[in-house]
Amino acid sequence: SYTSTGGGVAGDWTGTASLDFTVPTPAVAVRAGWDGFSQGVPTAGPFACLWHSIVKRAARGYAINPLIYDGGKTTEQIADRLEGMGGVLDAYLDELHDRQVACGGTGRVLCFMNTGINGPDTGASWTANMDRMVSRIRSRWQALGHDASTLAFVLSVTHPTTTIAAWNSTRDAVALGASDFGRQQADRGVTVVDINALYPTSRLLAGTTPSGSLYDAAGQAHLNFSATQLNGYDAVAHAMMAALLAADR
Repeated sequence: SYTSTGGGVAGDWTGTASLDFTVPTPAVAVRAGWDGFSQGVPTAGPFACLWHSIVKRAARGYAINPLIYDGGKTTEQIADRLEGMGGVLDAYLDELHDRQVACGGTGRVLCFMNTGINGPDTGASWTANMDRMVSRIRSRWQALGHDASTLAFVLSVTHPTTTIAAWNSTRDAVALGASDFGRQQADRGVTVVDINALYPTSRLLAGTTPSGSLYDAAGQAHLNFSATQLNGYDAVAHAMMAALLAADR
């Protein structure tokens, strides 16, 4: 079912829309995110802001909001963009909190960030830029009145490859620096997961039946995806979540 409401009064343009999936869930690819550009420029309305929030009401405290859908950016560029976000970041964090509570949760939020392959990154630059992102989100979270203990981060270094020479030559050092960063930042709710420990290139190349290689057909810069979920991104995400749950953090 799809419902939409809206208003047209100057200064009070509001609207909400929802799409409820029933069993069987249709195979729908959804890609959208908040946009952090041009926030310092005065806006002559009407103004519209679009975002997606995925909520699984049958699972307590389960809600997902993507902040950025923006391919090809380096770790530094993502950190720059996050630090440049004003009110949109505050609204995004409040939305995460409120949707999580609406699903029966307590308002705890887990942020996932994965970068590296678009480099050039070193262990030092990757950790420095991740520190900027963690610090930015934590500071805004607390400024909104939320407890720092209810915010956590999962950071990962992009998957290994066999064909991207620049990434092959630097990934081990980046992953080592990331691992050290995770240990140092544990008191800020930071956990680092090494994809290579879960899915090395040999396993990504072998793939799973019936999909074969878990790399994208166009090249190894991306893993593959499919509506059947027998794919690289789903496999890696499942392995990461299993590792986190097993760690009992």
